[in-house]
Amino acid sequence: MPALNGYGTLTEGNESTSAVDTAAETFVTEALSKVLKINNICDSEHLSDCGIPEKYNDAVGGNNSMPVTIAQLNPAFISATGNFTPNSYSALNTKAAAFETQNGESILLFYNPNCVASMGENGYHYSQPKICVNMIYDLNGSKGPNTVNKDIGFMTILYPTDSVVVAPIPWKQKFTGVSNTEAAGVCTQKTGADYRIPTKEELAALSANMYMIDVTGNAVSGTLYSSTKLVTSWGDISNWVMLPRIGEWRTPSAGALWDVLCVQR
Repeated sequence: MPALNGYGTLTEGNESTSAVDTAAETFVTEALSKVLKINNICDSEHLSDCGIPEKYNDAVGGNNSMPVTIAQLNPAFISATGNFTPNSYSALNTKAAAFETQNGESILLFYNPNCVASMGENGYHYSQPKICVNMIYDLNGSKGPNTVNKDIGFMTILYPTDSVVVAPIPWKQKFTGVSNTEAAGVCTQKTGADYRIPTKEELAALSANMYMIDVTGNAVSGTLYSSTKLVTSWGDISNWVMLPRIGEWRTPSAGALWDVLCVQR
């Protein structure tokens, strides 16, 4: 990401409709294609030519159209309002591009050319500005079952420098009413499988792709724990939490009970 950052950048005065529409395509064509073996690249009008299905099944059984713009992926990328200062976030509604790998995977890519680095925040702030790239992959292209957590998943890259890449695969349901001291162990106890609590960055990916997981958004609602620690304003060591519907990382309140959505190890 440090080497590729800047391709497709929308500078002030260059935020025309065409630039917004082609930012992701430019990133794939001028940057990724130089470092990855890519068979085919498709713009937002021809995604099916790269094996991207028009419809997909979410992780809990719903069916929906594949997103083409950032707003369709998650409208909170375009407009979100939280309860801190500044208490709103907005971004350009860039269109997706797609490409096929030599191994036959189809990748739908969303690019945020204005993404920013982590600044060591220790209070409420938005995850959306930190997300540089979000990719939805289909391991076998347009062939079935076109279902999230089977042949479809997602990968998210945060921060233009010291980048973090995550690809969380969530458990089928969340667990509610969990205390901070219980959060770390709840996944092993409840799932009986190889799952764990997500990191702060994995929560950002779950938030960005919440409607891919569940088209109603219910599976990724509430306030979710992460495994990433912070020192709270009252001096305790606690876990970052997130309100996924608006992409807001939060400092947890003392003694509060939140939810856990586990991810595979």
